[in-house]
Amino acid sequence: MFLAWNEIMKNKLRFILIIGVLMLVSYLVFFLSGLATGLKDLNREAVDKWEADGIILTEESDRSLSQSSLDLDNEKDVDAKETAVLGQINAIARAGDKKTNIALFGIRKDEFLMPNIEEGTAFSKKNEVIASDALKDDGFKIGDTLQLSSSEEKLKLLDLQISHGLMLRLYYMEI
Repeated sequence: MFLAWNEIMKNKLRFILIIGVLMLVSYLVFFLSGLATGLKDLNREAVDKWEADGIILTEESDRSLSQSSLDLDNEKDVDAKETAVLGQINAIARAGDKKTNIALFGIRKDEFLMPNIEEGTAFSKKNEVIASDALKDDGFKIGDTLQLSSSEEKLKLLDLQISHGLMLRLYYMEI
């Protein structure tokens, strides 16, 4: 132990640099783990908001909602008090010069996935959507006509619902 302390006192700069590098690496690991946790939680926000007891995915989907694809006929095979059908795509929505990344969920408005309407109206026709109020920050408003990057169809924005702290830009439309 005496030799170690003697070495440290003789080469202070070398040991200060080593300790500094170790502290920076630990801070980097801490920062990256926080970032990864935040991104994980962001991807789960919409699913957690449904407060569903369970979600059925295909085995081939590797537990990924966006990769799971079931036939609508399979809904009859589910033994549950309430069921809901969901279609999901990720896209870029534009309205004039405004654009943002969105997650678009196709749902049936009479099922439990339907969010509460705050300001506008629920969708009743094809190509009508409601969205989270996080879109207000991007300049979107009720009545905007939206163009999706992956489609030629135009969508009409009917409501900006209160997202209760959700950061994800969600859209719901009739499936």
